[in-house]
Amino acid sequence: MGKYIYSVSVKEIISVKGITVEADNEISIISEGEPLYWGDSISIIKPVEINSFLFKGKLSLDKTNESPFFRLRNSLRDKIENIIRITGSENGLTLALVTGCRDDLLRDDVVKFRRSGCTHLLALSGMHLGIISLLFYFLIKPAAGIKTAVVSVNLINLFYLAVAGLSPSLIRACILSAVLSYGKLKNIKIPVQRALLLTFLINVMIAPDTVRSLSFQYSYLALSGIIFFSKPFYRILIRCFPPVIAAPLSCSLGAQLFTAPLSAHVFGEIFLSGIIASVLLTPLIILLMWSSIISLFAVFSGVFSFCSIVFISFNSLVSGIILETVSFFSLFPSVQFNPFTYYLLIIFILSVIIVFTVPDPGLKIFKRFR
Repeated sequence: MGKYIYSVSVKEIISVKGITVEADNEISIISEGEPLYWGDSISIIKPVEINSFLFKGKLSLDKTNESPFFRLRNSLRDKIENIIRITGSENGLTLALVTGCRDDLLRDDVVKFRRSGCTHLLALSGMHLGIISLLFYFLIKPAAGIKTAVVSVNLINLFYLAVAGLSPSLIRACILSAVLSYGKLKNIKIPVQRALLLTFLINVMIAPDTVRSLSFQYSYLALSGIIFFSKPFYRILIRCFPPVIAAPLSCSLGAQLFTAPLSAHVFGEIFLSGIIASVLLTPLIILLMWSSIISLFAVFSGVFSFCSIVFISFNSLVSGIILETVSFFSLFPSVQFNPFTYYLLIIFILSVIIVFTVPDPGLKIFKRFR
């Protein structure tokens, strides 16, 4: 977190009156909050003067706009965004989930996602990449076999990374997918804990500057919590809930356990309602993203006209349910933290970790949860 200065090349300007002129400028922009990476864009809300024109819109962080690769990438991304705007939901949620672009999403809806503890569902991460990978894996596997499907999915991951932008969480997801896929192709069983450690080391070597970003920190903390503590939580929850509820709830608890100290330190509050909200929203987000991707291919193949009403109606219905659910959970209050309660949180989390990790403490209360 902090202030970052970006130098952006301006090659073309569209004024607020719609006049387009060529430009050859380098402008500096100061941004607060999370750092931006290649493929991201900066939205300029208030008109600013560039070359005597009032400019309002988005500036891409691609520094080499003259490169054919970047022109192709930007053109393809714009086309995908336009198609999703047509086939997706009117509220902009579909566009945000598939491409990470929140321009069409109301600011009030973004605030509700934060207050419901579900901001991570909007930010492109390993979950979104996993949803896309799973869809293509199931589509390719029956026709081409497991190995071809695995290789194809990793190539699709790289394509998605190039189009969506090099965010730390997507980089982590792509590396982890490649590590696990290598083991599958070589018939080597790689424990997911070791795969995560190897992913971390590779990530730090190729992109060391991302370590400071909250996206990087949340990504690794949440996944570590799921890997190490979803099973212990599942063994407890399965006594009270059916597996279909216990499994996702245990993952949500594991992620919350590891990310709570970071949220409390950075924001001074955590939203516990997100534990339940994430469990309810994740299946809906999977349906919405799968429907949007299928509609994309339908448009590119030229058969969209036959199923346009179905796609648009379904996407609007699901996105509406998602926003209503988020709105409901945003009504729950957050847990506020001061320095004293923050240290109490740390002590509580360490105690939970000890309960589940210390081998045979010799106390019956520990043995009951193991």
